[in-house]
Amino acid sequence: MYLVPVFLLLGLGNAEAKCPYPFSPLSWPIFPPLVVTAGIYQDTCSLGYGAIDLIVSGGTPPYTFTWSNGATTEDVTGLVGGYNYTVLVEDALGEFQFLSYFVSNLTFFFGGPNFDFYYDRERLHNTACIGPPNGGYIITPLTSLPFMWSWSNGVTTEDNLGLSAGSYQATVTLGTCTSVYFPNSVQNQPDAPILAATPTAPTCSLPNGSIDLTITDGEPPYTISWSNGASTED
Repeated sequence: MYLVPVFLLLGLGNAEAKCPYPFSPLSWPIFPPLVVTAGIYQDTCSLGYGAIDLIVSGGTPPYTFTWSNGATTEDVTGLVGGYNYTVLVEDALGEFQFLSYFVSNLTFFFGGPNFDFYYDRERLHNTACIGPPNGGYIITPLTSLPFMWSWSNGVTTEDNLGLSAGSYQATVTLGTCTSVYFPNSVQNQPDAPILAATPTAPTCSLPNGSIDLTITDGEPPYTISWSNGASTED
């Protein structure tokens, strides 16, 4: 508030008064104008993450706020993007500002480097020669956004396990946004069996030598073919 001096000329009030009395100073309050600025935060896929943060100065507090969505607070949150929001800001002496703000709506695209912002991912190749397959995808979220997954093989979780070799895709939905995720295909990459042999030499050329074979990795049961025609492990 500013104090502006106001000078009044005081006379005698009759025609014979020729000389005025000295000027008399009075103080009259002048308030600075009402100023409103705003920070606007966009929504994502119409999930209601938008917000408007008002900063009010000048005028004569307290201020009142009347928003087009019914809110009466200075700041508003939970706004759906793609719409204009208006607000009437009024101070205690009736000075007002009528303002309109547009909250944009971020459209989500799920692919390329954008994927790595939301998820860590690991592809598992199928190492099973026989029996149930063990390929798949492990998808680990990095945010709390409510993504919905639907894989081409019917799985509706982020992780998709127990897969044979092949190509798979997922439809990923976030609010009103939908994208299709095309990961690299699952390959057949079975682990080769690892052999460890412990030979025992024959005695005096007698046919009592042996080989003790230990097999790890691979996928049992194993088929063994020795050069002497034997088909047992040892």
